[in-house]
Amino acid sequence: MKKIRFIMTMVILLWAGSTVSTYAQETAIRVINIPALKELVPLDPFKITQQQGQSFNPTLGVNVYFEDGTTLTGEQFIQKVQDPNYIPVPYVKKEDPNIVVAMLVRKASADEKEALEIMRKQAGAMEVQNLGDQADQHNPEFMKPIEFDPNTKYEEFTKGLRKIVKKPGDLQKMGSSFLNPTRVAFFDPEGKFVSWQPKDDAEAAKNNGLSKELNEYLYNTKEWVRGETFVDENNTIKAIKFRKSTMEERKNAGTVTGSAVNMDDAGSAMSSSAKLDLSFGDESLEKKLVGSKAPAINATDINGKEFNLANTKGKVVVLNFWFIECVPCKIEMPALNKLVDTYKGQDVEFIGIANNNKEALMKFLKTTEFKYRIIPNGLSIANTWNVGGFPTNIVIDKKGKVTFLEGGYVEDIEANLKAKIEEALKK
Repeated sequence: MKKIRFIMTMVILLWAGSTVSTYAQETAIRVINIPALKELVPLDPFKITQQQGQSFNPTLGVNVYFEDGTTLTGEQFIQKVQDPNYIPVPYVKKEDPNIVVAMLVRKASADEKEALEIMRKQAGAMEVQNLGDQADQHNPEFMKPIEFDPNTKYEEFTKGLRKIVKKPGDLQKMGSSFLNPTRVAFFDPEGKFVSWQPKDDAEAAKNNGLSKELNEYLYNTKEWVRGETFVDENNTIKAIKFRKSTMEERKNAGTVTGSAVNMDDAGSAMSSSAKLDLSFGDESLEKKLVGSKAPAINATDINGKEFNLANTKGKVVVLNFWFIECVPCKIEMPALNKLVDTYKGQDVEFIGIANNNKEALMKFLKTTEFKYRIIPNGLSIANTWNVGGFPTNIVIDKKGKVTFLEGGYVEDIEANLKAKIEEALKK
């Protein structure tokens, strides 16, 4: 059982849209001549979105092939994945790139072996991550916050859970993306319950959608670390107790950033080196994208109409990456709506790329006004753009070049976007 769990952890590590670690070199996709794969398209195994990765279970031994053309059983697949010389490559249909329909196991290149080795070392620490919820993210309850009793007792709540003590540095280096703080009971060093719920919208906006106290514990890694982690039988994190950091931990703090609010959507940050880039911050993303040609977007909006970014040449495009459960995303919507009204009839398109599905979005929009044109199931787009923090606002000029990117809640986002839109319209 432990071996299977380790292998599945490796698969999750490889296919989680580079949430935990990022393969930092464009992988050459080798097409292997197997009749069953002939009409399918191979994906880069290090750039798989969570939606793609969770749409197919190779351990069942169905539509899983070895590079010599033979089929593999679930057990044979597990054996191959344990071998550092081999790597699984997902295949999709051209018309449905988000659903993996087959798997090929082939020999790994030298660079791939290096990246896999680093990921194997990280896999041991992954068992404390929120894999239970992560694997069930299509369940409607997946992002639903838990309203804990403010009188929750540490000893009582953690009774029956499994305590895992890891080096905090191991967990911090992996970022916080797998952790949904609205579904975990947090405790301070004295065992007192720490609520994730902010007092009001203003506090939520300033603290990543969390209470000021919890935000301090989660993000001030120079002062605090996660001393004890408790998981259930599915390895889903249920409780965390913080403690003061040591001098050594303080020296190493701040080397990795991430968003604890969003557990679905941390994107990869590809670079030209053969090392792993563990930077998830919006600052590095801004440096990468601004001034560059915008990545492709070809999707269907919630009204069933196609949107292709390549067809917007001559127009200014404003993107907003968001999701329903993101409090800062909702707070900025009135300001974004004003922009839509301001530029009505002009060559400006406002596109909201949401991580939620169409049904959830239609329900949300019945009670909350958002005037952007909405694209559902936007996780794959967020990963393509390397967006790992929400909200993220982007402006693309008439020539298809990114001219502005700002991540997180910003009070003057309306003015900032307006200035860049005006600038882009004049060119």
